[in-house]
Amino acid sequence: MDNTNKTISNFIVENFLFGESGKLTENTDLFKESIIDSTGILELIAFIEMTYQISIKDDEILQDNFCSLKAIKTFLESKKIKISDPICAE
Repeated sequence: MDNTNKTISNFIVENFLFGESGKLTENTDLFKESIIDSTGILELIAFIEMTYQISIKDDEILQDNFCSLKAIKTFLESKKIKISDPICAE
């Protein structure tokens, strides 16, 4: 597990699984497994924004972007590309 997944995994384990890390893999569906609900996603997004110093727009808050550690990593990688691209900078 890379650093991004480890950081987010640790947050999820501590805040939603109460220390039970055995239930979480890179592909665990956070919604189908009832690990995160509608309130939890807001907590997760706030953590990601603060940790990675990015802004997540309302239209980016999609289940596909946050359904698993793998999906979150892919989403963050796409944000980093957009952030570092001066043509796309706002």
